[in-house]
Amino acid sequence: MRTAERILGTRLWYRHAFYVSGAVNRSAFIRKFECFASPKTGYGLDLRLLCDWEAGKRSVSEGIVHRVDSQVPGTKDVFAIATLLKPKRLSAPAAERAVQNLYVTQPDGRRFWILPYAGAPNTAGDEATSYTWDDSASLASRGDFPGFLAILTLLRESVACSDFHRVARYARDLYVTLPSVSRLKWVRPDIDLMLQCIEGMMIGIRWFPAHVAIDWDAFRSEMSNPKSWPDAPPWIIHITGDYTQRSSHQLLPRPVPLLEDVEPLQPYVRPPMQCKEQGSGLPRKFK
Repeated sequence: MRTAERILGTRLWYRHAFYVSGAVNRSAFIRKFECFASPKTGYGLDLRLLCDWEAGKRSVSEGIVHRVDSQVPGTKDVFAIATLLKPKRLSAPAAERAVQNLYVTQPDGRRFWILPYAGAPNTAGDEATSYTWDDSASLASRGDFPGFLAILTLLRESVACSDFHRVARYARDLYVTLPSVSRLKWVRPDIDLMLQCIEGMMIGIRWFPAHVAIDWDAFRSEMSNPKSWPDAPPWIIHITGDYTQRSSHQLLPRPVPLLEDVEPLQPYVRPPMQCKEQGSGLPRKFK
């Protein structure tokens, strides 16, 4: 099914796999999968699939994700974003299964993230770094995609377990790392779709108890010209752990396109969904 989050996951996964593979063009990428060539088509990976993935006309199957990972290792975990951004309830075990290659569980039950630094070609041999399971601040400081997936997993897990005092912290750290993640060359073309899917996930979960207001001008500035900030990130202007709290800050509408030189994927990118009715502190679906 072609949902916005599956199209996002497909496009990010494919561009990351292409980039990490070191292929100079599509033909060179396809040649990496000749061992899977079909007797009917002669292809292990059809060029038409690549074109449809790029255009958002088709989402990739789990089988192909694993096939590509067998020849271009370390790529399948990117597609986990399609599961983690589903705009409906997701159980904690389901969220954890989506990223099962990114953490280990000790005999005493403690879990630790073991994250590679994904994003550049020829880095498969780099050592992974270990993090305490709920250390979202350290995960955010990485500013890369595995850290982003780990925080998103913690966010979905905390909502599923009704651990609401952690939800606001994880939501904040998710937006802390987003400008850095958005600078990745294989993520940047889909920044509008990714932000829409994050907002859609938060709004789609009726009991999601976090509200984050973003200064989008500051967000764009951090993307293009990152600077150190002494305390709170300047693009996060307000966050509350209770959707029903009234706030002196109004949600600032996210501009589409967010970046002038990035054209959003149509028809999947829509105008930002509204969380509040004018003059009310409650989301529309809570009225």
